[in-house]
Amino acid sequence: MPAPGDWTMGDPFTGMPWPGVDTTVDTTVNTFVTSALNWVAPRRDPLVLDLDGGGIKTSGINPAAPILFDQDGDGTKTATGWIASGEAIVVRDINGNGKIDSGRELFGDNTILTRGPKAGQTAAHGFEALADLDSNGDGKFDANDAAFASVKLWKDANQDGISQANELFTFADLGVASINVAGTASNVDLGGNNTQTFAGSFTTTSGTNGNAGTAQLAGSLLLANNNFYRQFTDDPALTDAAKALPQMQGSGLVRDLRPALSLGNSQAAALQAKLTQFAQDTTRNQQMADLDAVIQSWGNTSAMQTSGVSGILREETAAKNIAGSACSTRASGQFDYETTVLPQSSTQKPCSPNLRQYGLRCARLAVSRQHQSRCDAGPTQTTEE
Repeated sequence: MPAPGDWTMGDPFTGMPWPGVDTTVDTTVNTFVTSALNWVAPRRDPLVLDLDGGGIKTSGINPAAPILFDQDGDGTKTATGWIASGEAIVVRDINGNGKIDSGRELFGDNTILTRGPKAGQTAAHGFEALADLDSNGDGKFDANDAAFASVKLWKDANQDGISQANELFTFADLGVASINVAGTASNVDLGGNNTQTFAGSFTTTSGTNGNAGTAQLAGSLLLANNNFYRQFTDDPALTDAAKALPQMQGSGLVRDLRPALSLGNSQAAALQAKLTQFAQDTTRNQQMADLDAVIQSWGNTSAMQTSGVSGILREETAAKNIAGSACSTRASGQFDYETTVLPQSSTQKPCSPNLRQYGLRCARLAVSRQHQSRCDAGPTQTTEE
Protein backbone atom coordinates (compact mmCIF):
# COMPACT_ATOMS: atom_id res chain seq x y z
CA MET A 1 0.00 0.00 0.00
CA PRO A 2 1.42 3.44 -0.92
CA ALA A 3 2.25 5.79 1.88
CA PRO A 4 -0.28 8.54 2.77
CA GLY A 5 0.08 11.35 0.25
CA ASP A 6 1.17 9.08 -2.63
CA TRP A 7 -2.30 8.26 -3.92
CA THR A 8 -3.34 9.32 -7.43
CA MET A 9 -7.02 8.87 -8.14
CA GLY A 10 -8.16 6.99 -11.20
CA ASP A 11 -11.38 7.46 -13.13
CA PRO A 12 -13.25 9.71 -12.34
CA PHE A 13 -10.28 11.13 -10.43
CA THR A 14 -7.52 10.71 -13.04
CA GLY A 15 -4.47 12.75 -12.18
CA MET A 16 -5.99 14.23 -9.04
CA PRO A 17 -3.80 13.91 -5.95
CA TRP A 18 -5.26 12.35 -2.83
CA PRO A 19 -4.14 14.47 0.14
CA GLY A 20 -1.93 12.86 2.77
CA VAL A 21 -4.41 11.54 5.31
CA ASP A 22 -4.53 8.83 7.91
CA THR A 23 -6.51 5.90 6.51
CA THR A 24 -8.09 4.94 9.81
CA VAL A 25 -10.68 6.41 12.15
CA ASP A 26 -8.98 7.33 15.42
CA THR A 27 -10.15 5.09 18.27
CA THR A 28 -10.44 8.12 20.53
CA VAL A 29 -13.65 8.93 18.63
CA ASN A 30 -15.08 5.81 20.25
CA THR A 31 -13.63 6.68 23.65
CA PHE A 32 -15.30 10.06 23.79
CA VAL A 33 -18.59 8.86 22.29
CA THR A 34 -18.97 6.11 24.87
CA SER A 35 -17.90 8.35 27.75
CA ALA A 36 -20.56 10.85 26.69
CA LEU A 37 -23.42 8.38 26.54
CA ASN A 38 -25.69 7.82 29.53
CA TRP A 39 -27.25 4.48 28.78
CA VAL A 40 -27.21 0.78 29.59
CA ALA A 41 -25.29 -1.19 26.98
CA PRO A 42 -27.14 -4.02 25.22
CA ARG A 43 -26.74 -7.33 27.05
CA ARG A 44 -25.76 -10.67 25.57
CA ASP A 45 -26.65 -13.92 27.30
CA PRO A 46 -24.84 -16.99 26.01
CA LEU A 47 -25.38 -20.09 28.13
CA VAL A 48 -21.98 -21.29 29.35
CA LEU A 49 -20.80 -24.44 31.18
CA ASP A 50 -18.07 -24.17 33.79
CA LEU A 51 -16.23 -27.34 32.83
CA ASP A 52 -13.29 -27.09 35.20
CA GLY A 53 -15.31 -26.10 38.27
CA GLY A 54 -13.25 -22.97 38.84
CA GLY A 55 -16.00 -20.52 37.99
CA ILE A 56 -16.94 -19.10 34.60
CA LYS A 57 -14.03 -17.10 33.19
CA THR A 58 -14.37 -14.38 30.58
CA SER A 59 -12.37 -11.65 28.89
CA GLY A 60 -13.25 -8.03 28.21
CA ILE A 61 -12.71 -6.17 24.95
CA ASN A 62 -9.12 -5.53 23.96
CA PRO A 63 -9.18 -2.47 21.64
CA ALA A 64 -5.89 -3.55 20.07
CA ALA A 65 -7.26 -6.97 19.10
CA PRO A 66 -11.01 -7.20 19.83
CA ILE A 67 -12.87 -10.47 19.45
CA LEU A 68 -15.62 -9.93 16.86
CA PHE A 69 -18.89 -11.86 16.77
CA ASP A 70 -22.32 -11.22 15.26
CA GLN A 71 -24.30 -11.34 18.49
CA ASP A 72 -27.64 -10.11 17.14
CA GLY A 73 -27.63 -11.87 13.77
CA ASP A 74 -27.64 -8.70 11.66
CA GLY A 75 -24.71 -9.74 9.47
CA THR A 76 -22.18 -7.46 11.19
CA LYS A 77 -19.56 -8.75 13.59
CA THR A 78 -18.88 -6.36 16.46
CA ALA A 79 -16.49 -6.33 19.40
CA THR A 80 -17.71 -8.36 22.34
CA GLY A 81 -16.66 -9.67 25.69
CA TRP A 82 -15.97 -13.38 25.38
CA ILE A 83 -15.81 -16.74 27.13
CA ALA A 84 -12.42 -18.18 28.12
CA SER A 85 -11.14 -21.17 26.18
CA GLY A 86 -11.57 -23.55 29.13
CA GLU A 87 -15.34 -23.04 29.30
CA ALA A 88 -18.00 -24.36 26.92
CA ILE A 89 -20.63 -22.27 25.14
CA VAL A 90 -23.86 -24.16 24.43
CA VAL A 91 -24.59 -23.80 20.69
CA ARG A 92 -26.81 -25.10 17.90
CA ASP A 93 -25.99 -24.89 14.18
CA ILE A 94 -29.45 -23.83 13.05
CA ASN A 95 -28.60 -23.08 9.40
CA GLY A 96 -26.61 -26.30 9.03
CA ASN A 97 -23.46 -24.76 7.57
CA GLY A 98 -21.15 -26.36 10.11
CA LYS A 99 -20.36 -23.06 11.82
CA ILE A 100 -21.73 -20.97 14.66
CA ASP A 101 -22.38 -17.70 12.82
CA SER A 102 -24.26 -15.50 15.25
CA GLY A 103 -26.07 -15.11 18.54
CA ARG A 104 -29.07 -16.81 16.92
CA GLU A 105 -27.08 -20.03 17.28
CA LEU A 106 -26.09 -19.48 20.90
CA PHE A 107 -28.58 -19.92 23.75
CA GLY A 108 -29.44 -16.47 25.03
CA ASP A 109 -31.35 -13.28 24.41
CA ASN A 110 -30.98 -13.60 20.62
CA THR A 111 -32.44 -17.12 20.51
CA ILE A 112 -35.86 -17.23 18.84
CA LEU A 113 -38.29 -19.42 20.79
CA THR A 114 -40.24 -22.02 18.83
CA ARG A 115 -43.12 -23.02 21.11
CA GLY A 116 -45.34 -21.83 23.91
CA PRO A 117 -46.86 -18.36 24.38
CA LYS A 118 -43.59 -16.66 23.40
CA ALA A 119 -43.09 -18.58 20.15
CA GLY A 120 -41.47 -16.30 17.57
CA GLN A 121 -40.06 -14.00 20.24
CA THR A 122 -36.53 -13.95 21.60
CA ALA A 123 -35.67 -15.58 24.90
CA ALA A 124 -34.98 -13.50 27.98
CA HIS A 125 -31.83 -15.45 28.87
CA GLY A 126 -29.93 -18.64 28.16
CA PHE A 127 -31.90 -20.96 30.43
CA GLU A 128 -35.21 -19.93 28.88
CA ALA A 129 -33.69 -20.50 25.45
CA LEU A 130 -32.60 -24.03 26.38
CA ALA A 131 -35.94 -24.82 28.05
CA ASP A 132 -37.53 -24.31 24.63
CA LEU A 133 -35.86 -27.58 23.58
CA ASP A 134 -36.95 -29.58 26.65
CA SER A 135 -39.43 -31.53 24.54
CA ASN A 136 -40.46 -34.01 27.25
CA GLY A 137 -40.84 -31.34 29.91
CA ASP A 138 -38.77 -33.08 32.57
CA GLY A 139 -36.81 -29.96 33.48
CA LYS A 140 -33.54 -30.97 31.91
CA PHE A 141 -32.06 -31.11 28.44
CA ASP A 142 -30.57 -34.51 27.64
CA ALA A 143 -30.61 -37.42 25.21
CA ASN A 144 -34.35 -37.91 25.80
CA ASP A 145 -35.12 -34.60 24.07
CA ALA A 146 -35.74 -34.50 20.32
CA ALA A 147 -33.17 -31.81 19.49
CA PHE A 148 -30.38 -33.22 21.67
CA ALA A 149 -28.13 -34.39 18.82
CA SER A 150 -28.18 -30.93 17.20
CA VAL A 151 -26.86 -29.10 20.26
CA LYS A 152 -23.09 -28.88 20.69
CA LEU A 153 -20.55 -27.38 23.08
CA TRP A 154 -18.10 -24.80 21.70
CA LYS A 155 -14.68 -24.35 23.29
CA ASP A 156 -13.10 -21.41 21.47
CA ALA A 157 -9.51 -22.57 21.94
CA ASN A 158 -7.84 -19.83 19.89
CA GLN A 159 -10.17 -17.08 21.15
CA ASP A 160 -10.98 -15.68 17.72
CA GLY A 161 -14.78 -15.77 17.91
CA ILE A 162 -14.89 -18.14 14.92
CA SER A 163 -16.00 -21.73 15.43
CA GLN A 164 -13.63 -24.25 13.90
CA ALA A 165 -14.66 -27.88 13.43
CA ASN A 166 -12.19 -29.04 16.07
CA GLU A 167 -13.73 -26.65 18.62
CA LEU A 168 -17.26 -28.10 18.46
CA PHE A 169 -17.95 -31.08 20.72
CA THR A 170 -20.87 -33.35 21.54
CA PHE A 171 -22.05 -33.55 25.13
CA ALA A 172 -20.46 -37.00 25.40
CA ASP A 173 -17.10 -35.68 24.16
CA LEU A 174 -16.87 -33.40 27.19
CA GLY A 175 -18.53 -35.71 29.68
CA VAL A 176 -21.80 -33.79 29.97
CA ALA A 177 -25.00 -35.80 30.45
CA SER A 178 -27.64 -33.10 30.89
CA ILE A 179 -28.26 -29.44 31.67
CA ASN A 180 -31.02 -28.35 34.03
CA VAL A 181 -33.15 -25.82 32.17
CA ALA A 182 -34.11 -23.75 35.23
CA GLY A 183 -31.74 -21.05 36.43
CA THR A 184 -31.84 -18.63 39.34
CA ALA A 185 -31.06 -14.95 39.12
CA SER A 186 -27.56 -13.98 40.20
CA ASN A 187 -25.21 -11.03 39.87
CA VAL A 188 -21.60 -12.15 39.66
CA ASP A 189 -18.94 -9.77 38.37
CA LEU A 190 -16.76 -11.82 36.03
CA GLY A 191 -14.33 -9.01 35.31
CA GLY A 192 -13.90 -7.07 32.10
CA ASN A 193 -17.43 -5.68 32.58
CA ASN A 194 -18.92 -9.13 32.01
CA THR A 195 -21.57 -10.32 34.43
CA GLN A 196 -23.19 -13.68 35.21
CA THR A 197 -26.90 -12.98 35.69
CA PHE A 198 -28.31 -16.48 36.07
CA ALA A 199 -26.85 -19.63 37.61
CA GLY A 200 -27.85 -23.24 37.26
CA SER A 201 -26.27 -26.67 37.02
CA PHE A 202 -25.44 -29.49 34.68
CA THR A 203 -24.74 -33.17 35.32
CA THR A 204 -21.66 -34.96 34.04
CA THR A 205 -21.62 -38.50 32.71
CA SER A 206 -19.94 -39.56 35.95
CA GLY A 207 -22.97 -38.36 37.88
CA THR A 208 -21.38 -35.29 39.44
CA ASN A 209 -22.87 -31.85 39.13
CA GLY A 210 -21.16 -28.91 37.50
CA ASN A 211 -22.09 -25.28 37.28
CA ALA A 212 -23.91 -23.84 34.31
CA GLY A 213 -24.46 -20.13 33.98
CA THR A 214 -25.56 -17.45 31.60
CA ALA A 215 -22.46 -15.32 31.32
CA GLN A 216 -24.22 -12.16 30.40
CA LEU A 217 -21.76 -10.07 28.51
CA ALA A 218 -22.90 -6.69 29.78
CA GLY A 219 -20.67 -3.78 28.97
CA SER A 220 -20.21 -0.09 29.00
CA LEU A 221 -17.58 2.17 27.53
CA LEU A 222 -15.15 0.02 25.53
CA LEU A 223 -16.16 -3.30 26.97
CA ALA A 224 -18.50 -6.19 26.36
CA ASN A 225 -20.39 -4.90 23.32
CA ASN A 226 -18.88 -2.19 21.19
CA ASN A 227 -20.03 -1.47 17.65
CA PHE A 228 -17.08 0.82 16.93
CA TYR A 229 -14.99 -2.28 16.17
CA ARG A 230 -16.77 -4.29 13.51
CA GLN A 231 -16.53 -6.45 10.42
CA PHE A 232 -19.25 -6.62 7.78
CA THR A 233 -20.05 -10.05 6.38
CA ASP A 234 -21.99 -8.76 3.35
CA ASP A 235 -19.72 -6.20 1.68
CA PRO A 236 -20.58 -5.72 -2.02
CA ALA A 237 -18.20 -6.42 -4.90
CA LEU A 238 -16.03 -3.37 -5.46
CA THR A 239 -16.74 -1.16 -8.46
CA ASP A 240 -13.92 0.01 -10.73
CA ALA A 241 -14.37 3.58 -9.48
CA ALA A 242 -14.07 2.40 -5.88
CA LYS A 243 -10.93 0.38 -6.64
CA ALA A 244 -9.27 3.57 -7.92
CA LEU A 245 -9.58 5.14 -4.48
CA PRO A 246 -7.46 4.48 -1.41
CA GLN A 247 -9.08 2.10 1.05
CA MET A 248 -9.91 4.21 4.09
CA GLN A 249 -11.12 2.30 7.13
CA GLY A 250 -14.63 2.97 8.34
CA SER A 251 -15.91 2.23 11.81
CA GLY A 252 -19.11 1.52 13.67
CA LEU A 253 -21.91 0.92 11.18
CA VAL A 254 -20.07 2.77 8.41
CA ARG A 255 -18.38 0.50 5.89
CA ASP A 256 -14.84 1.04 4.69
CA LEU A 257 -14.65 3.61 1.92
CA ARG A 258 -14.45 1.32 -1.10
CA PRO A 259 -17.36 -0.95 -0.08
CA ALA A 260 -19.42 2.13 0.84
CA LEU A 261 -18.86 3.51 -2.66
CA SER A 262 -19.87 0.16 -4.17
CA LEU A 263 -23.30 -0.20 -2.56
CA GLY A 264 -25.07 0.82 -5.77
CA ASN A 265 -27.61 3.08 -4.07
CA SER A 266 -28.29 6.81 -3.94
CA GLN A 267 -26.20 7.22 -0.79
CA ALA A 268 -23.17 5.70 -2.53
CA ALA A 269 -23.70 7.98 -5.52
CA ALA A 270 -23.91 11.00 -3.23
CA LEU A 271 -20.67 9.97 -1.52
CA GLN A 272 -18.90 9.65 -4.86
CA ALA A 273 -20.13 13.10 -5.88
CA LYS A 274 -18.81 14.64 -2.66
CA LEU A 275 -15.46 12.86 -3.10
CA THR A 276 -15.25 14.14 -6.67
CA GLN A 277 -15.77 17.71 -5.47
CA PHE A 278 -13.23 17.18 -2.70
CA ALA A 279 -10.66 15.87 -5.19
CA GLN A 280 -11.20 18.85 -7.49
CA ASP A 281 -10.51 21.38 -4.74
CA THR A 282 -7.23 23.17 -5.39
CA THR A 283 -6.57 24.62 -1.93
CA ARG A 284 -6.52 23.23 1.59
CA ASN A 285 -9.17 25.74 2.65
CA GLN A 286 -11.51 24.43 -0.06
CA GLN A 287 -10.88 20.86 0.99
CA MET A 288 -11.51 21.67 4.65
CA ALA A 289 -14.74 23.43 3.66
CA ASP A 290 -15.88 20.30 1.80
CA LEU A 291 -14.65 17.80 4.38
CA ASP A 292 -17.84 17.88 6.43
CA ALA A 293 -19.92 16.98 3.38
CA VAL A 294 -17.65 14.01 2.63
CA ILE A 295 -17.89 12.73 6.20
CA GLN A 296 -21.67 13.23 6.29
CA SER A 297 -22.14 11.43 2.98
CA TRP A 298 -19.93 8.58 4.11
CA GLY A 299 -21.91 8.28 7.34
CA ASN A 300 -25.17 8.34 5.37
CA THR A 301 -24.22 5.11 3.60
CA SER A 302 -24.76 3.35 6.94
CA ALA A 303 -27.97 1.40 7.43
CA MET A 304 -28.26 2.80 10.95
CA GLN A 305 -31.51 4.69 11.53
CA THR A 306 -31.08 8.43 11.23
CA SER A 307 -32.23 10.77 13.96
CA GLY A 308 -35.82 11.95 14.02
CA VAL A 309 -35.12 14.84 16.38
CA SER A 310 -35.71 18.25 14.84
CA GLY A 311 -32.68 20.48 14.57
CA ILE A 312 -30.02 17.80 14.97
CA LEU A 313 -26.75 18.72 13.30
CA ARG A 314 -25.80 16.46 10.41
CA GLU A 315 -22.33 16.21 11.89
CA GLU A 316 -23.81 14.59 15.01
CA THR A 317 -25.59 11.95 12.93
CA ALA A 318 -22.40 11.20 10.99
CA ALA A 319 -20.46 10.83 14.22
CA LYS A 320 -23.17 8.53 15.61
CA ASN A 321 -22.89 6.26 12.57
CA ILE A 322 -19.10 6.25 12.72
CA ALA A 323 -19.22 5.31 16.40
CA GLY A 324 -21.87 2.68 15.68
CA SER A 325 -23.79 3.65 18.81
CA ALA A 326 -27.41 4.62 19.25
CA CYS A 327 -27.87 7.88 21.07
CA SER A 328 -30.76 7.32 23.41
CA THR A 329 -30.97 5.85 26.88
CA ARG A 330 -32.66 2.46 27.08
CA ALA A 331 -34.33 3.40 30.33
CA SER A 332 -36.05 6.59 29.22
CA GLY A 333 -35.76 6.64 25.44
CA GLN A 334 -34.48 10.20 25.68
CA PHE A 335 -31.76 11.29 23.30
CA ASP A 336 -28.37 11.78 24.89
CA TYR A 337 -25.63 13.70 23.14
CA GLU A 338 -28.02 14.80 20.40
CA THR A 339 -29.80 16.96 22.98
CA THR A 340 -26.75 19.23 22.87
CA VAL A 341 -28.49 20.91 19.93
CA LEU A 342 -31.71 22.56 20.99
CA PRO A 343 -34.45 24.56 19.25
CA GLN A 344 -33.99 28.32 19.35
CA SER A 345 -36.89 28.66 21.79
CA SER A 346 -35.45 26.21 24.28
CA THR A 347 -34.02 27.38 27.59
CA GLN A 348 -32.80 23.95 28.64
CA LYS A 349 -29.08 23.28 29.02
CA PRO A 350 -28.80 19.50 29.20
CA CYS A 351 -25.11 19.08 28.31
CA SER A 352 -22.71 17.46 30.71
CA PRO A 353 -18.96 18.19 30.56
CA ASN A 354 -18.45 14.84 28.85
CA LEU A 355 -20.91 15.77 26.12
CA ARG A 356 -19.17 19.05 25.43
CA GLN A 357 -15.83 17.27 25.43
CA TYR A 358 -17.21 14.78 22.94
CA GLY A 359 -18.08 17.62 20.57
CA LEU A 360 -14.61 19.10 20.85
CA ARG A 361 -12.92 15.79 20.18
CA CYS A 362 -15.04 15.09 17.14
CA ALA A 363 -14.05 18.48 15.75
CA ARG A 364 -10.36 17.90 16.36
CA LEU A 365 -10.44 14.43 14.84
CA ALA A 366 -12.08 15.74 11.64
CA VAL A 367 -15.24 13.73 12.19
CA SER A 368 -16.88 17.12 12.37
CA ARG A 369 -15.18 20.45 11.74
CA GLN A 370 -17.89 22.42 13.44
CA HIS A 371 -19.87 21.62 16.55
CA GLN A 372 -22.79 23.86 17.42
CA SER A 373 -23.37 24.16 21.18
CA ARG A 374 -26.05 25.93 23.12
CA CYS A 375 -25.04 24.39 26.41
CA ASP A 376 -23.10 27.14 28.08
CA ALA A 377 -24.04 30.31 26.27
CA GLY A 378 -27.76 29.68 26.03
CA PRO A 379 -29.99 28.67 23.13
CA THR A 380 -29.30 31.56 20.79
CA GLN A 381 -25.52 31.54 20.51
CA THR A 382 -23.56 29.37 18.11
CA THR A 383 -20.00 28.40 18.93
CA GLU A 384 -17.45 27.13 16.42
CA GLU A 385 -14.48 25.23 17.76
